[in-house]
Amino acid sequence: MGLKLVVVVRHGEDQKNSLTQRGEEQVSKLAEAIKTRINGFSKIAILTSPVRRATQTSKIIGQKIGVNPTECKELWWDKSEDGKMQMEAICEAAGNSDVVVAITHFEAHIGIVSAFHEKFFGEELWCRRVREGQGIALSLSRPGAVDYLPRPREL
Repeated sequence: MGLKLVVVVRHGEDQKNSLTQRGEEQVSKLAEAIKTRINGFSKIAILTSPVRRATQTSKIIGQKIGVNPTECKELWWDKSEDGKMQMEAICEAAGNSDVVVAITHFEAHIGIVSAFHEKFFGEELWCRRVREGQGIALSLSRPGAVDYLPRPREL
């Protein structure tokens, strides 16, 4: 697998399953941070939960980085799951991508990032919870290499 970077995103603020104006602004800032973080990579995939607030998030990010999102039903997260099923679905859908941006819900990013770290480095990784419209970039070439996006000074 050529996957080098996974960016797990929590959708922007929503009301009744649609992004609010604030949610769109959050995702716009996040998209800019993602664009900066993935600079230099050429094979990029965006996977999104099929839920409207996630697909809206994925479209904003996709427009900013020039990639069309693909729906991945496994990214609709059940709180009882540990992230391994989502991680496997991301790996399968990634194909020959260098980078995958995965848009999901709630605290799914914690389980997904930990599952990736365990698969690639043999141990789980704790990461902090992100708010709506934020994400975590995990390098798959260095253990523990995590960036929170956008960075606090960029909010």
